[in-house]
Amino acid sequence: MNPPPIALRWKDGVRYSIAVLTAAAAAYALDRWFFSGVTASKWIGLPQYASEMSRLKAESETWGMAALVAEGLALLLVLPRWTAEKLTPFASAVLAQPPQQNLMAEYAWKCFFRVGLCLLGTVVGAVCLPLIANLPRLFARVAK
Repeated sequence: MNPPPIALRWKDGVRYSIAVLTAAAAAYALDRWFFSGVTASKWIGLPQYASEMSRLKAESETWGMAALVAEGLALLLVLPRWTAEKLTPFASAVLAQPPQQNLMAEYAWKCFFRVGLCLLGTVVGAVCLPLIANLPRLFARVAK
């Protein structure tokens, strides 16, 4: 099988780069959603923070929707294209599935694997972003 033309590989590289950036934006939005919710939950029952809590609740909802939209876009960009190539069955495979079922199963596994990687990358990014952001504070504390 011949490799795809350079123009198609370049387009896929751009598409995956945009997917990585979108997943990073989803990780950032996920962090903002989580931490604004945590901050608002600390003030439950304190009447002096009632207006601040409602503002943080609205902000948390906005960041949550942004995280969902960005992750959905990243997932769409990561999904593989359907190929129209035909598989040739092996002559010795008596119990082999028809070629079309093999193609569909292979495509389904590719989709499953890429979606899993994208979701895992977003969660790892959401965990690592606050850790990286707090490294200077940690180094300053250690240096004292």
